[in-house]
Amino acid sequence: GYVPRSKKAAQTKVFFQIRTDSNTPTLTLKAGLVLVGEQERTNYLFSIPEDITTTVVDGIAQFGTESEPIIAYQGTYLQNLFTYDGSLDQRFIINNSSMDYNTLSVRIKDANETGSGNLWRKVENIIQVDSTDEVYFINEVENEYYELIFGDGIFGKPLQTGQIINATYIITDGET
Repeated sequence: GYVPRSKKAAQTKVFFQIRTDSNTPTLTLKAGLVLVGEQERTNYLFSIPEDITTTVVDGIAQFGTESEPIIAYQGTYLQNLFTYDGSLDQRFIINNSSMDYNTLSVRIKDANETGSGNLWRKVENIIQVDSTDEVYFINEVENEYYELIFGDGIFGKPLQTGQIINATYIITDGET
């Protein structure tokens, strides 16, 4: 069960407003690049790992506040999609050694389902995990890549043939 530490993305806290003439009741800041910073003539990209939606009040959408800012991570937002084929030996490997696994989000949905699917929870041990818990484990494999491991019906809910696994995360220049 030991998983070495992944790279760790630097973080910044931001809040800002967007003025709009649209009549839309909400605005969504999509997961991915949200700002670029510069230090000593080097640019740094900062991304968010999940969509953030806020209401529009009097033509202004407020994203984060001074007391509850948005956390942006230094790096680039990436996505891996897998389809479970039902075989026992299928592996789900995130083949990027620069992943900050603290930003990893895993959603599962049926092939004919619309939307982004159900968010499954990362666990580090099987204590208090039952057969219906939507959980996954991560394990480091060759080349400092990470493998997603899902339940077997005893410890965690098993995947069903044809389900789509959507793994999103930030890759970073951060240290391990």
